[in-house]
Order: sequence, then C-alpha cells, then structure tokens
Amino acid sequence: MTIEPGGAGGTGGSGGTGASGRGGRDAGRPDGRSGAAARDAASDYTEDLNCPPFEDPPPERECDPFAAQSGCARGEACYPFVDYPTDPCDREEYGTRCASAGSGQQGDPCELGRCSQGFVCVVTGQGNQCIELCRIERSGGCPAGLVCQPIDVEGFGGCF
Repeated sequence: MTIEPGGAGGTGGSGGTGASGRGGRDAGRPDGRSGAAARDAASDYTEDLNCPPFEDPPPERECDPFAAQSGCARGEACYPFVDYPTDPCDREEYGTRCASAGSGQQGDPCELGRCSQGFVCVVTGQGNQCIELCRIERSGGCPAGLVCQPIDVEGFGGCF
C-alpha cells in the first residue's frame, strides 16, 4: 500500500511484493506458458551496474506510532514515512517522525487533513484513506473483519 504525501508525513509512491517465494520464474502461471513466452515486467528487470556499492541506512526512528506517549511534542503524533529516491542510484529512506496530529480514523478521507495517532494515510482503491497501523509480525492487531497488510514502510502494516 502506498503512503500518501501530507497524510502521514511522508511522500507518495507505490507498494508491491517481491518475486521471492514464487517457486520459480514461471511457476503458477495460469496460462501454462514458460520461458521467453511467459516474460513479465518483473523478469525483464536489470540492475544498473554503474551504481556504486551502497549500504542501506538504518531506519530513522524519531518516535513510536504504537505508544500512547509517542515521544512527540504536544499537538503532534508519530507517523511512519518513506522518502523515495530521486536518483536511480539512491535508496529509499524510511522510519517514523513527528508531525502535526490529525483527527482521521479508519476509512476517513485524508486529502484535506492528517490521520490520528496510530493511523496512517494510504492510497486505496477508494481514494486516500486513514487506516489503523498494525505490526506485521503480530497477529490479531486489527479490529474484527480487518487484516494487517504491509504498507510501504518496512515493519509496518495497515488494517484493511
């Protein structure tokens, strides 16, 4: 899921899943094709080998979005963020930071304001909405009927 600019103190982008765990390049293709005829966008990717070696920076953790006392000043809330690279050889940076607190709750549109502490603004099929944050590594962190799904910030999920 994409974190929306302004809604959670981060910038926009797109989410997705990697190809690992698919059981091979052509495994599970519904059309039964294999080899060159089964190429998709993921298999055409080539890494830019002109980029210098780079070690990913550690996540910036200014605050804790799951804590009632998040570490932010009065009137602020803690939000996960992702800063997407602007250069092909740059890496994305992510973490948490304090920003003005909003009042948006689960499913509220967040184009005009921020979400509450413990919520984050994401791009969904129904527009930009506040969703409750959850911890990917824990089960049962969402209200009944919702499931914790990964968002663009590593280690965080949202209740969908």
